[in-house]
Amino acid sequence: MIDWPRNAGPHMTSASDHHISIQADRDETGTESFAIDVESIRVTYPARRKQPARHAVRGVTLRIPPGQRVALLGPNGSGKSTLLRTICGRLTPDNGHVRLLNRDLDSVETDARGSVRGALGVVFQDDSLDPFFSVRDNLLQHARFFGMEPKLARRRIHEILKQSGLADREDALVRTLSQGLARRVDLCRALVHEPEILLLDEPTVGLDPGARRAFLDLLDHLHETRNLTVLMSTHLTDEADRQDQVILMHEGEIVADGSPTELRHEVGDRILTVLTESGSDHDSASWSPEPDQRPAWRYRRGLWVRAIDKLNAAEVAQMTRPLIETGVAFTIAPATLEDVFLQRTGRSLRDEGERQTEPPIDDEQTDRSDRSATGVSTA
Repeated sequence: MIDWPRNAGPHMTSASDHHISIQADRDETGTESFAIDVESIRVTYPARRKQPARHAVRGVTLRIPPGQRVALLGPNGSGKSTLLRTICGRLTPDNGHVRLLNRDLDSVETDARGSVRGALGVVFQDDSLDPFFSVRDNLLQHARFFGMEPKLARRRIHEILKQSGLADREDALVRTLSQGLARRVDLCRALVHEPEILLLDEPTVGLDPGARRAFLDLLDHLHETRNLTVLMSTHLTDEADRQDQVILMHEGEIVADGSPTELRHEVGDRILTVLTESGSDHDSASWSPEPDQRPAWRYRRGLWVRAIDKLNAAEVAQMTRPLIETGVAFTIAPATLEDVFLQRTGRSLRDEGERQTEPPIDDEQTDRSDRSATGVSTA
């Protein structure tokens, strides 16, 4: 079991040990209190057409206390979306369980109001707003689903739209909004019923840089003012850097966890990156380290990378002099979460081999008996 104290150093996992627990608060009985408690979740997608069955999530355990912001960072196909869909109840795992706010996910699920699911707000990659409804009517429809009184719903809708800088768009049809504004409306809708937990699955996909920054700034503001527990999946390191804790996922497993600072410190304070002319095969690159030096380097898509924080200035100068003399481009910069992922997996977050898509939700709404196919592929 891994502890994530808020102000302590990291305790890292191996690829086969996927247990994460951030240090939690305790209730009046002394019991640890977690907003999200996921235990030994496994999900296998059945074979379909010519695709073999595939392990999407492999025994993941994580526990997140109230008020934390956590990023699931990994390439497409790493299991992030599947894990989030399992946590929100849209997907039934092969085994394992999910508890939210110390209650089983499926407890008291007579309707949206009575279920623990009412404590969840969810923003998926593709918004499900009705383009022919106004912003207000989309949010009112969501409020009715959760049994909110109309007067209360209208007041909350006005408050959250004002807080999100969308008060002047309340009567606008969704189809008239830019993609960035529509995503902000989607976020507002997820929070109308005042959930305690917010799940976001790659929420900024398709947004331009300005709209993406505005969305993330709004998310930060809403977290601070509402004390939300936030779990967000992303393949972008700058988004993960904004969170309190980061979980790196690769092929359905957790390969590292900790605060962004802790994870970067693990690989070194300074990273030398050498750009070669080759984009795939390091044997054909225009530059490569001497054979006896290669254990200290990592290679990814035309880049040789190594930590140099333990080298003195003279050693760094000796290492880079041949690069300067031969005109090979290089950079020296602080470590990034991309460097951490590379060290842990030997792969880049942008490796095309990793960027397989996860099956659509229609194929995920199957029970366990439907996912008992043989011939499971771990590739």
